[in-house]
Amino acid sequence: MSIVTFAVLLVVFSVAGSYQWNAILSAISRLFIYASIAAALPVLRRKQPHADAFRLPGGMFFVVLALLFTGVLVTKIHLGGLMVLAVTFAVAVLNWLWAARYPRTPLAPPHQ
Repeated sequence: MSIVTFAVLLVVFSVAGSYQWNAILSAISRLFIYASIAAALPVLRRKQPHADAFRLPGGMFFVVLALLFTGVLVTKIHLGGLMVLAVTFAVAVLNWLWAARYPRTPLAPPHQ
């Protein structure tokens, strides 16, 4: 279902928008993905303080720097791009709420 939904939305955006519009939306979405990854670092370090992972000294400095950089870039986004992101975010939240409320149960094997 997700692949079909993604394909339909991809066709709609491809037909309805120009190349420039779709490139801008792609850049904006990557910007928010970058910010969410940067914001996840302190949370993951707090949840797994002894995880076997590479630890960059001054990691929190880079988190703050990344979020400030993202914040500055967000102020440059046009209203149309923000509206598309807001709608996408709202749909994602609704999907998450629906999935949390109605978890999928694995199909039982047929009785033999």
